[in-house]
Amino acid sequence: MSGWASHILPSLESLGIWAYWIIGAASMLESFFVTGIVVPGTLIVDAGGALVRLGRIDFFDLVWFVALGAILGGEAGFWLGRIAGRRFQQGWAPTRLPAFRRAEGLFQRHGGMALILGRFLGPVAGLVPLAAALTGMPASRFRLWNIASGIIYAFAHVAIGFAAGDILARIGPVLGRDALVVGAIALLIGFIYLIAAQIRRALPVLMRWFRMILSAVTGHPLAARLMRRHPRLTRLILGRFETDRFSGLILTALIAVLLYLATAWAESVFDFLSVPQVAETDLRLARLIHVFWTPELLRLFGLITQLGHWPVVLAVFLGTAGALAVTRRWPSLLQLCVALGGELVTVRLLKGAFDRPRPELGYFVETSGSFPSGHATLSIAFWGTLVVILWRERLIGVTTALILATAFAVLIGGSRLYLIEHFLSDVLNGWLLGGIWLVVGLGAAEWLRHARGLPAPVERWRQGCAIAIAALGLAAAGYGVATANPPLTARQTQEARPVDPLAEIGTTAFPAVAETLTGDHVLPIRVVITAPDTDRLTTRLATAGWTPVATPTFSGALQAAWDDLRDIRDPGAPVLPMFWNSHPQDLALRNDSSGAVLRLWLAGRRKGDGAQTYAVALEPAETGMPAPLSAEGLGALMPGARNITVPDMPDHGSGPDGAAWLWDGSVLIGDLAP
Repeated sequence: MSGWASHILPSLESLGIWAYWIIGAASMLESFFVTGIVVPGTLIVDAGGALVRLGRIDFFDLVWFVALGAILGGEAGFWLGRIAGRRFQQGWAPTRLPAFRRAEGLFQRHGGMALILGRFLGPVAGLVPLAAALTGMPASRFRLWNIASGIIYAFAHVAIGFAAGDILARIGPVLGRDALVVGAIALLIGFIYLIAAQIRRALPVLMRWFRMILSAVTGHPLAARLMRRHPRLTRLILGRFETDRFSGLILTALIAVLLYLATAWAESVFDFLSVPQVAETDLRLARLIHVFWTPELLRLFGLITQLGHWPVVLAVFLGTAGALAVTRRWPSLLQLCVALGGELVTVRLLKGAFDRPRPELGYFVETSGSFPSGHATLSIAFWGTLVVILWRERLIGVTTALILATAFAVLIGGSRLYLIEHFLSDVLNGWLLGGIWLVVGLGAAEWLRHARGLPAPVERWRQGCAIAIAALGLAAAGYGVATANPPLTARQTQEARPVDPLAEIGTTAFPAVAETLTGDHVLPIRVVITAPDTDRLTTRLATAGWTPVATPTFSGALQAAWDDLRDIRDPGAPVLPMFWNSHPQDLALRNDSSGAVLRLWLAGRRKGDGAQTYAVALEPAETGMPAPLSAEGLGALMPGARNITVPDMPDHGSGPDGAAWLWDGSVLIGDLAP
């Protein structure tokens, strides 16, 4: 295989990476008109382009997957339109959609070119192949235009995502801590809002499509013969899709969702128990989050996290339960009791069974087990159930419900992460467990609702009493949040441990490599330097041409973006954190001439004289391989330093920005010159 072919065709290794399959599937689902009105495939493809910029996946491999998905989705829509064309012409749901009329007009004006133009028009993308089928476009001609449009779409949107990821990669390290946290939450909630809006618009259409497809299948002569031959099996299968009784489509959907959540929950438990990288990532992330602590965010998340404390939950529960009882909404009351009761019992049992210690850096004093997170479980099992009840009782719409449910889960679960009261795996497992109890509670409510029939009208006096009871519960909960004063963890200055670099380098006590948060990229520890203090070391490095990077700020992010557009390199621009011995870097500096980056970690105090010892990783500039240590000015700072070769270490790799490095395993160990 030629060099070009090996870069353009997907490698076998790429076929085993789920990211390619997921992004390709999203492209296919958006290109197929049945699912395209719900699945935000273009957003997912753009996110894949950002992953390319971050070095996680390959550009051309992703283009092939996206193009193939887009082509297959278009083919599926075209042939479904050909097969069921007569039914479409009789006024079936797709032909009544405004997006279909746009697609039809586009096809009438531009012919085959409409397949290319439609790829960039959102919901129209999946409906243009349908319009082509209904207007009688030859299959061979459609296939040529479909392939061309899929390839153009893939290159364009992967490139758009790459450009967006490049902007984020440049300004992300210099964003302020508050801006990073708040911006991430806002982006997630905004993404959920877009999906919710699509679902709200598309759900009625999808239900009509589903009923039509079911009718077409059962009306086919072959299906009719099979149904007559196997009546009992037919009744069983068709009964799973009936919408007028609980044991039909409702129960089928609930069981499917419950099985998925239970499987995901069991898998997360298995990973927690058997995959060491889970605990390592948990610890690194906790220590990284600690770097992002600010007084303002600590106060904010300290208030948000009270929504998961039992005095607040109990007040809201009593107010809601009282309101539901007064208005005789027994199914919703059963739903709330089942979800909250199940959460209470299972979380207590699981915490005792796993008995995982809390993170050492926690902001508040907590004594219960860490796995799973009770707050994260409550954010879905209780607060999510409340949102479902509000939606089911028609007090809010589906879009508002999805936004509120997401906000509760993200804010309460995120508060546990930011305050370092839980590890990431605790919160993820808690979310899954909460989802299980939300579904179980919903199933109990739907069963009772179908058994009792339509609820009786609620008199005005009952409505007034319900509002008063609910308001009283909310007021009590608000008072509980405002007056909560949980004890803070006592902060004690930890003494640096004694180290002996010459004897320990390359061991678990003194690792010879630093890693990114996920361990995808590593840098070798090329220097171990001992100095009286950090200020002295920073001053001497500055004389050798090393500039300390700036503290992240929002204005700094804007300045970095402007400088980057003008191709101006700022030696003081912040860098992404890396981890040595599970600790984020204590100091980072950039070389004024080469652009290489030094990352330093305080390893401890040297045995004997107690001098501060630092592990140092050298990251090459984006333009090439790392220069010798003497050329970077480090060797001159350490006269008499010794070179120690560490066996069984990686000899090559890449840093977080993708710059490659080579290493012969040698580590320069010495003292800072007086």
